Amino acid sequence: MISLEKPVSEKLLLSTLRAKDQLIINTKNSEYKFEVTDPIHYRGILSGGQLGNKGCRAALLCTTESSLEPVNNKSIKTNAKALFLVELNTTSTHLCTSPITNLKLIRDIDSWKDFLEE
Repeated sequence: MISLEKPVSEKLLLSTLRAKDQLIINTKNSEYKFEVTDPIHYRGILSGGQLGNKGCRAALLCTTESSLEPVNNKSIKTNAKALFLVELNTTSTHLCTSPITNLKLIRDIDSWKDFLEE
């Protein structure tokens, strides 16, 4: 499989995610990789940061910029925190990133045409 990566300038609409996409989320101190398995429900395999290299099943629930603003479940963007529901062993917990400093989307080359036309 040949893939291409695209830096995300500020915001990525979650509706543009496809199965097998990899979303690289950088924060000040960590890097997370979210491999999309179910783009409709924003589910996938999350690794990096506190989780280490072992991936675990997760769902991207929302992003928020501050406790005073409503949550955003339509996009992920820089300067926001991402909230994931994470399945560890037999329990579910949440993981909230620190503010996102950089986003990158890695996608199979055949899928880029659809993304660029949207």
